[in-house]
Amino acid sequence: MLYISDILLNFIDGDRIYEFFEWKKEDLYEHIKRIPLFRVNRKVLEDIAFSKIKNIELEIDISNKTEVYKATGIKTIPYAFLLTDTNRVIGVELNENGDVIYKSTLLLDEEEEILELSNELKEANIKYQKYDTNLSMINTREEEFIIKVLLQDIKSAYLQKDYYKLKYLYSEIYDDKEKNIEIIYDRLINDIKNNFSNKHKELFNILIKSGDYL
Repeated sequence: MLYISDILLNFIDGDRIYEFFEWKKEDLYEHIKRIPLFRVNRKVLEDIAFSKIKNIELEIDISNKTEVYKATGIKTIPYAFLLTDTNRVIGVELNENGDVIYKSTLLLDEEEEILELSNELKEANIKYQKYDTNLSMINTREEEFIIKVLLQDIKSAYLQKDYYKLKYLYSEIYDDKEKNIEIIYDRLINDIKNNFSNKHKELFNILIKSGDYL
């Protein structure tokens, strides 16, 4: 284990991890004073980065070892650490049961500095349970926002019986001239959820330009 100092983490979500170029100004960043770093193999890092993980057990006690700069002084995060496989670095925060509640990537220059140190470390023994692979990782943060807006808009139009709008949206991305509103609604919803593509981004842009979205 090694302690890393003076880095920025963006603990957003425990179910997925956002690359640094997806960070937003309004995110709540943590300016880390110090945090423990563990080296693991590639499989362990990918499991924790891209799956839902619980019951993590580390060979070294990390309780209150992570310190954060705050306007009022130094604050501790009860259970947090960095993981590296010598190719990339991620930050992880746990609850008291060892379940992952937040994950973060690092800024590129800070990650590179840590990687230079990571070869000095021996691989740590980490136990955990993986209970779901996060398939939503295939979508970027921007794409997830578009999916959310489209689903809300389509569901609202359906509930308000705005069938003209649903048929219009359908016609923008499908070639067939389907008239059954139930089929139109179901196909739009299922396709956006399960087969998101550039055509849905184009549909979102149409709504934005027209101002016709919630």
